[in-house]
Order: sequence, then C-alpha cells, then structure tokens
Amino acid sequence: MFSGNYIRILPIGSGTLCSNPHNMSNTRIKLPIGCLGFLIIPMFLFGQAGSQPVSTTGKTAGKLDKSKVPRIVTEMFNKQYPVKRFVNWYGYPQFDNGSSWYEYDPSYYSKNNPENYVVEFTHNDTLDKVFYTKTGKKIAIHRNMSAALPDKITHAIRTSIYKTWEIGGDKEEIFKDNKTDRITVYRVTMREGSKRHTLYFRKNGKLLRIIKSA
Repeated sequence: MFSGNYIRILPIGSGTLCSNPHNMSNTRIKLPIGCLGFLIIPMFLFGQAGSQPVSTTGKTAGKLDKSKVPRIVTEMFNKQYPVKRFVNWYGYPQFDNGSSWYEYDPSYYSKNNPENYVVEFTHNDTLDKVFYTKTGKKIAIHRNMSAALPDKITHAIRTSIYKTWEIGGDKEEIFKDNKTDRITVYRVTMREGSKRHTLYFRKNGKLLRIIKSA
C-alpha cells in the first residue's frame, strides 16, 4: 500500500514472556514517513523507563584504585561488611531512572568522574557486588546464585520463546536493601549460539526487563 522508506517495528513485552516465537519476528511494516511522529513519542517514553546509561566503549574498564573512591563510601562499606576478601572497586555512571536500580553491565564501568561505585568481594564464601552512590548510600546488592531458580521463574522461561535456550551459570539475586526493603530481583542470562539475553524477573515469575546483546 505504501511506498518509500519503512521502519521496523518490534513487539513490546507486557510483563510476561510470549510463548509464540512469531510474535518476536522482525516483521517489516511499511509506513509513510509522515507517520513517524506518532511513533517517536511513545518509543521515547518507553525508552525512559528503567533505561541504562550509554556505554561509549563497549569494553570493561579496569579496576579503580581504592584511593580514588570517596572516603564516605569506603567507610560505609567497611562498616557494613567488616569481614570480606578479594575486594575490587569500579566506577559506574549515574542511573537515568530509579526503576533501573537492579540493572548493571560491566561495560559501563568507568574511571572518569563516576557518580556511583561498585565493590566486588567475597563474603561468606559468596561473590557479592554492592553498588553505592558517591555519598555512601547503598543502591543494590548483587549476589551470585548457586542454587536453582525459583520454580515460577523456571516455568516462565520454559513456557516462553526461551524454552530451547541454555540458562547461563551467572545467575544473581539482587536486593534493593537487605534490611528495610525486601524487594528481590533475579538476573538470568540466556544463551543460544552467539546470542545472549539478560532477563530480570520477580520471584513470582513476572518478567521485568530483557537486555539483548550479540
């Protein structure tokens, strides 16, 4: 019906994984350029929710010398975790939106005027990552999982387009705060060939976000 340029529209999830793989196909829908204005606004709004800062290098930055970390941050960390081993510090940029507190990507690590700080360490024989603001406020705790995922998350994956994908070994439980806020998010890496998608779930199996990489 239409001629000329077209854009490619992909479906947006609604909190659950689609079980029909055709819904995820890269179907081309031809639209006249004049219609783009009606699409840009909602696409912009969806992009703002839970968005991550933009990686400029795509590579993981090196470790940050402890002397470069604000004293208030290191003091808070030492107070909260007096017993720990193998401590490494990294800088991290500002989150665009508070709803993305549970997300992270090592390619965003930066030594250049970081707004937040990540400390990796071993605590009670478990690898943890804790995010702090530069004023020492704890943002989130990421804890490596060796146990199985909650049943509802496993069910959500196995009844979705990811049912034939491999679940990676780098699963994480993510806590907003271990005392005052019991919100828990689960980070799962799915692999199929060279493709790697990171999925974030609530314990009840609700899908929060999908991050796609190559």
